[in-house]
Amino acid sequence: MPESHRLEMQEVDMNTLLENVNTSINTADNISETGDLKESIVLDLSKQLSEKFDELMKLEIKLNQQNNKIKKQFLKTYGLISSIDKMTSESVEVPHELQTLIDIMNDFTCDFLDEHFFPSLYRLNYDN
Repeated sequence: MPESHRLEMQEVDMNTLLENVNTSINTADNISETGDLKESIVLDLSKQLSEKFDELMKLEIKLNQQNNKIKKQFLKTYGLISSIDKMTSESVEVPHELQTLIDIMNDFTCDFLDEHFFPSLYRLNYDN
C-alpha cells in the first residue's frame, strides 16, 4: 500500500484532552463571555471527533476489502489443492513423496478452513 494512502490510528490521551477542554471553558468563564465560546469549543471537538470517526471508517473498509481478498485467495488455493489431491488419489500415479506432500497440504488447508471459516460447524456443545 503506498504511503500516501495509508491510514493509521493515533492514540488520544483523554486526560490531556479533558485538561484542554476544561482550561478553554474556564478561560471563557473568566473572560465573562456568553456561552458562544463554549458552543464553539463543543462544535470544534465534535468536528474533530467526526473526522477521526470518518478516518476509522475508511480504515475499516480498507481492512475488510483486504480481508475479503485474502479469503478469496485462500479459497482458490484450497480448491486447487483439493482437486489435485482427488485427481492424484483416484487416477494419476505420482511418486509417494509427492502424494504425501499433497495430502499434508490438503489436510492443512482443510483444518485451517474448519478452524477459521467454520469454527463451530462440526463442534457439539455439551454445556447445556
